[in-house]
Amino acid sequence: MQVINSKEIKRLAKARDIIDDNQRRIWRLEQALDDLARACEIAMYSQQYSVTDVYRQEAEKLLEDRLTLPEGEQSPLKIQIVTGEIDAELQKQITEKSKIAAGVDA
Repeated sequence: MQVINSKEIKRLAKARDIIDDNQRRIWRLEQALDDLARACEIAMYSQQYSVTDVYRQEAEKLLEDRLTLPEGEQSPLKIQIVTGEIDAELQKQITEKSKIAAGVDA
């Protein structure tokens, strides 16, 4: 999905069509995200991570039409991979920091 330059839209009918299409897309993505969040919550408490697989696959299908920004507007993605085992205290600290970074109430 390409970025829409709103300055190029001259007709009200076209703008309404774009808004309607994007609202439907947002709704589908929100539903998939909600399903994935619930599956992750279940997996976290039950330690059955296979529960998330079907929801992950559905999310990947929805992301096939993801918004693509023109080259140069994309910022570099910073990823930190943690390997090995962690104790409950460290896991709690990571969770709290993640919630703060994501802007979620801790």
